[in-house]
Amino acid sequence: MATSPTSAARVHQIGAALRELRESTGLSGSRVAARTGISQSKISKIENGLIRPTAGETARLLSALGASEETKAQIVEQAQAAQVTFTTIGQYKQLGLDRHQHRVAAWEGAANELHHLSVALVSGLLQSPAYIRGIFAMPAYRDRPDAEAAVAGRLERQKILHEPDRVFNFVLMESALRHRIVSAPDMADQADHLVAMSRLPQIRISVLPMAVRLPTEILHAFSIFDRDWVLVETSHGDLKSLRPEDTRSYLERFELLQGAALQGDDVRAFLGEVAAQYRADVD
Repeated sequence: MATSPTSAARVHQIGAALRELRESTGLSGSRVAARTGISQSKISKIENGLIRPTAGETARLLSALGASEETKAQIVEQAQAAQVTFTTIGQYKQLGLDRHQHRVAAWEGAANELHHLSVALVSGLLQSPAYIRGIFAMPAYRDRPDAEAAVAGRLERQKILHEPDRVFNFVLMESALRHRIVSAPDMADQADHLVAMSRLPQIRISVLPMAVRLPTEILHAFSIFDRDWVLVETSHGDLKSLRPEDTRSYLERFELLQGAALQGDDVRAFLGEVAAQYRADVD
């Protein structure tokens, strides 16, 4: 039974097809760059499978190369498919939990604006040290030798929150505050930590109480990086999409949820109530 090519394989196939077409026309990279508005260096990287072209860039290159409509449709379809990748939890574990934290840190560091929706868990960037340790003490990670390094990696990621030239938008469903990951006192401290983070001028934290009617359906946590691409978190892995229509769809959902959520002093009062409830609780 044939299997579909991976995203990386598609990128190489697209690059090889574009290079073959360009060579068959006798056009230089600089001539194609002039015709498309895509830099010659980027065209070279696309042809060598080093970067993933958008469907729009692929269509412009094919048009400049005089490709037939049939060829154009086939390669653009490949480019669209290559815009979506899925990484399983098993692949993250194989990579290493600490190395995965470094990878996410690189994504966050490259973005000036970040949107994140939390559904079941508090966003990693907003987790207190005790909460992070509670996450990596779960059965899926407990016996891994890299768990402690992953804790350190997540704490290191959080330094970006104090960089003033960035914008962070967080929406937390109330469920993310109610799922007990650590002891009641530590959950109270987590709520207090959110209050402290909400006072930073570059951070906007909103909470959508369960009593509020949902303005849109939502099943998974997700992050949007610079309004350019979206990472959707699922129980068995993460889906990364560079498709503009996907990013727009998730951004619209985020804005609907943010518009219905508590903000500012209201969200701090709500988080204070959550903290007080945990402190009155007994494990």
